[in-house]
Amino acid sequence: MLSAEQPDQRRDGARGKKISLGDVKIPIYNLATKEDHIAPAKSVFVGSHFFGGDVTYVMSGSGHIAGVVNPPDKGKYQFWTGGPTTGDF
Repeated sequence: MLSAEQPDQRRDGARGKKISLGDVKIPIYNLATKEDHIAPAKSVFVGSHFFGGDVTYVMSGSGHIAGVVNPPDKGKYQFWTGGPTTGDF
């Protein structure tokens, strides 16, 4: 799980050059699910802070990321979004 206490997110990238999520300036759609073990909502939220551009964070009510492909007319799943990813989860 990512933590806000991990400020240096640079890693060896292509051809040995350092890359950083802060260098990513394109709009990001960051999707998490409330109870998923693959994309835990808190980790995805914290990870949203590392991008250098606009981030849309969405948390789905599904227990697994695959649940978001269910049609909305079934009424099975919910989602929450709004505003920049600032503050604590």
